[in-house]
Amino acid sequence: MRNIFLKNSKRSIITAVSLILVSGTANASARSEHQKYDFVLTDASQKTFRYSEHKGKILALSFVPDTDNRKTGSYWLTESRKWMEKLNQKLSKHIEIFGLKKMTNLPMFLPKSFIRGKLRKEPFPYLIDWNGKVFNLFSVKEKYTLIVLDTTGHIVCRTSAPFSNYKFKEVYTEIKKILGRDRQINKTHASKEQKRP
Repeated sequence: MRNIFLKNSKRSIITAVSLILVSGTANASARSEHQKYDFVLTDASQKTFRYSEHKGKILALSFVPDTDNRKTGSYWLTESRKWMEKLNQKLSKHIEIFGLKKMTNLPMFLPKSFIRGKLRKEPFPYLIDWNGKVFNLFSVKEKYTLIVLDTTGHIVCRTSAPFSNYKFKEVYTEIKKILGRDRQINKTHASKEQKRP
């Protein structure tokens, strides 16, 4: 009888330790994702954006690369605008939306204030990547790209496709999955809190 008790005790201890290790690994994974994509930029109004201050939120980042071709640059900015307008229309209460503009090819004679002035006219805030580090961080090359990060800092959606209702539906579905998952987690936590004496 004593041996059975000891075996059961050992199993309980091993199970508890395993759960702690799994939980710790999950938390460490979430932290590492946030650290991996942590960055600081300023927007067109020179307000500072720190990704670390937006942990726990779903972020849609609309990347507009730099180009010497004005027609291509205008097209990418239009695509960015379409995506952000639709995301804002459908999900403004649930996600945060930012544009990111790469400006590594700024001509020497053109002041940064000129670029800021143009981007301030856009309907959504644009963060300006003057040296291209954030674009490199997310491996965005010479093509417009939309990236969605979930509340733990994982990339759940990435597309360089032109805006279309069909493509938007795919992105929208992925974001709704995140929202549903997070609601379920919150319900589980709330239920556990209520059961505590």
